[in-house]
Amino acid sequence: MKMSIAALLESTLLSCIPDEKCALSDAAQQLCLQTPANALQRDETAVIKDFRFAGHPVRPMLVPPAKVKGRKFTTAEGYAALLHAVCHIEFNAINLALDAAYRFRLLPEEFTRDWVRIAAEEAHHFQLMRQRLQASGYDYGDFSAHNHLWDMAYKTAFDPLLRMALVPRVLEARGLDVTPGMRTKIAQKGDDATCAVLDIIYRDEVGHVQVGNYWYQYLCRLRGLEPLALFRRLLSRYDLFIFRGYVNIDAREQAGFSRFELEMLENFEQNRQSNVHNWRQALQN
Repeated sequence: MKMSIAALLESTLLSCIPDEKCALSDAAQQLCLQTPANALQRDETAVIKDFRFAGHPVRPMLVPPAKVKGRKFTTAEGYAALLHAVCHIEFNAINLALDAAYRFRLLPEEFTRDWVRIAAEEAHHFQLMRQRLQASGYDYGDFSAHNHLWDMAYKTAFDPLLRMALVPRVLEARGLDVTPGMRTKIAQKGDDATCAVLDIIYRDEVGHVQVGNYWYQYLCRLRGLEPLALFRRLLSRYDLFIFRGYVNIDAREQAGFSRFELEMLENFEQNRQSNVHNWRQALQN
C-alpha cells in the first residue's frame, strides 16, 4: 500500500538532514506523477501539525538578519558566503513549498501537486548550489544564516490566501529582481558553472511565482475579494518592502503580475518610502 502524500510530506518537512529532505522531496514528486488525477491520499480529515520550525540541520547557525556577518565579495570567503546565502534560500524554499502542500490540503488536488513539484525543483536548486559552494572549498552550514523566509511561512500558516499573497508574490518574487544582478557579478569572476546554476534557478522561479499568483487569484475569486485592493492592504499591514533597487518588470509580468498591478505597487512603495522619510524628519526636528 502506498504511503499517503500527506504522511510523506510531513516526514519530508520535518527531516533535518539536507540530503534526506531532497531525496524525500523527489519521492513525493514521483508519487504525484505515478498517482492518477484526484487519487492522491491527502488525509483531509487528519489533524495538521502546528510546528514552529521546519526540519533543518544544526548548522548553519540561525541568527537575526541583522546579525548575519557581511563579507567582501572580492575575497574567497566572501564569495563563498554569497553562494552559501543562495544555498540557504533554496533550502528554505524547499520547506516553504512542502509546508504549502502539507498544510493546505483542503484546496483542490492540483494545489498539492503544484507545490510538491516546486519542492522537488527547489531541492534540485539546493543540490546544484551546494555543489558550487563545495567547489569553492566550503559547505552548507559553514556560515551563519537567518530564518526570515520560514518566519513568514509560520506567520501565514493559518490561511492559504495570506501565504500565497506574501510568500510567492513578495518574498520569492524578489529573487526575480536580484538574480540578474548577482549573475552579472558572478560572470565577471569567470564562474560560468555557477552562472549556469543561477540560470536554472531563475527560469524555474518565474514559474514558482506564477503558481503563487494563480492560487492567490483563485482564492480571491473563491472568497469574493478584489485581489489588488486586498494585496495593498496586506502589504501595509505587514509593512513589507516591495521594491528595493532594481525591479525586474519583465520577469514579474511573465510570472503573472499585470502591468497595472506593478504600477500600483511601485506607487505604494514610493509612498511608503516618503512616509518613512517624513517620519524621520519629524523625529529630528
